[in-house]
Amino acid sequence: MTAVRPDHEVPLSPVILEAQAAALWTFVHLRTPRFTSDIALKVVETLGASADDDTKSLAKRLRKELVRHGVAIKHVNAIEAAVRLQGHESWHAHNASGPPFQLKAYGILETEEKHANFDSWKSGGETLADWAERAVRHTGVKVLELHFGENFVMLSAPWVQADKGRKIGQELPVFVVNPLTDCRDWHEGLEVALEMVRRRIEEQGLALLEGFSNLQLAPSPHDAANTELVLMQSAGEPDDGFEIARGTEVDCWTQLDLARADRQAGEVTADGVAWHCGTDRFVWQVCVAQASNIDGAAPTTTYTELTKSQVSRLLHRYRLARRVMKDGVHNSAMTKMLPLFSAMASVYRVRPDRIQAELAKVGLTWEDFIRDQEDPPELSDVLPIGLVLDLVKQLKLEDPNVVLARPPREHLVHVTDDRMLRSMIPQMDHVRYRLNRAADAAVKAAVSDAVEELATSIRVRKMLELGALESSQPLPNLVYGGDAQELLGALEQQGLAVWVGSMPLIAPMPADAPKDIFPYAVGTSLFLDIDFPGTEQ
Repeated sequence: MTAVRPDHEVPLSPVILEAQAAALWTFVHLRTPRFTSDIALKVVETLGASADDDTKSLAKRLRKELVRHGVAIKHVNAIEAAVRLQGHESWHAHNASGPPFQLKAYGILETEEKHANFDSWKSGGETLADWAERAVRHTGVKVLELHFGENFVMLSAPWVQADKGRKIGQELPVFVVNPLTDCRDWHEGLEVALEMVRRRIEEQGLALLEGFSNLQLAPSPHDAANTELVLMQSAGEPDDGFEIARGTEVDCWTQLDLARADRQAGEVTADGVAWHCGTDRFVWQVCVAQASNIDGAAPTTTYTELTKSQVSRLLHRYRLARRVMKDGVHNSAMTKMLPLFSAMASVYRVRPDRIQAELAKVGLTWEDFIRDQEDPPELSDVLPIGLVLDLVKQLKLEDPNVVLARPPREHLVHVTDDRMLRSMIPQMDHVRYRLNRAADAAVKAAVSDAVEELATSIRVRKMLELGALESSQPLPNLVYGGDAQELLGALEQQGLAVWVGSMPLIAPMPADAPKDIFPYAVGTSLFLDIDFPGTEQ
């Protein structure tokens, strides 16, 4: 789940916040050495700076926020810092009339800030490869991770920096590339440039380029963020396999080694579209999640098997990975996030009647609540996320989710197999459901048990990922691979059908959380609309 700011802007993704924090820390730390990376991250989380902000106004807010953390800088330096938060090299570059290049790149190499502009991805490939190689040789990390967005491509690495004799680990950008023109095709040539990066670090046995296969196998670069590799163990007969892993190629290689940890090691070979190791047979698929045309709300997932040549190339990279990581391929336990399922919405569907009732409990009306808002909206069934969070904060609701509306069935997907759920469940923090009130007590109890079993599995998985629950040995993801099928099987036994979607989750921060942060975190609930077949809602 994600901690949020109390204003009305859409919270930025962790990747963008990390890039902004790195830019701010580099600029301010050179002038004020006591300024730390932790403070930089807190500052950018509060500011929520975007490229659309007025730079001078942003500089004023930045100055005030820095002072709050005991750091004073001149106004001219605040402006320079602000334009860096907006992705520009300098005030001069920000103020220039018309960009002469198509792409701009920014990165942190050791303690040095780097900038470059390119006419194309091809012309920038060697520079980006240089930056990646320098980062690997400086840090010694074995995995560099790619992140894809509509307006950025980022390569990140854990960074280790000496600070008064202490070692501090932090995720910092090796490079962030943004378009300088408003063009949907700005990704054109991206794969060629990243292949240069991959060859430089992988073929030399230095590190792995995680997420490159997701780009290669996506229908288009725009789909890369919502594309997963899926590894299935299968004897070859239809529908006889089970899922080993999903996510990036490194996620899947890690899980392959983990799933086979108790077996005698053997060479992995490729035979057509399958991998073989001993008597085990593994099949590779690519899963692409996309929004449907139903109000853009109901998602779809498409699974296809990799071709013979794709399987062979993936095996070549796996062998390189085993050479890079001699003790077996391993990666962080964090799930690859799919923006289609995990991205924070800018507006929430709400229950106006419940909002009015909760306000009335404390002697307020909607007009009272919005009186001091800069642009007060009318109470409707859709409100900006920031306004909803301000509301639950002011009301101090024990369960803030009571003001949220559950999605209508037309925004959900009727599922008859586990494919979409297998993609969605790892992205979720929680489960909510709606059951036809005509169901009898036995059916209600069976559904409650099935949903609680899924919810418990999600909680355990999240706690293990976040380190809140320790395990003597890491659990392979195949432990969770049957969750979706078990849920559907339990519902089918009761003669029930299910429609699937998601809705926001608002959770109070723990009692021991720092008092200066916003008191709520946001996440996503898997929403199940469970009903008898043929029943109209």
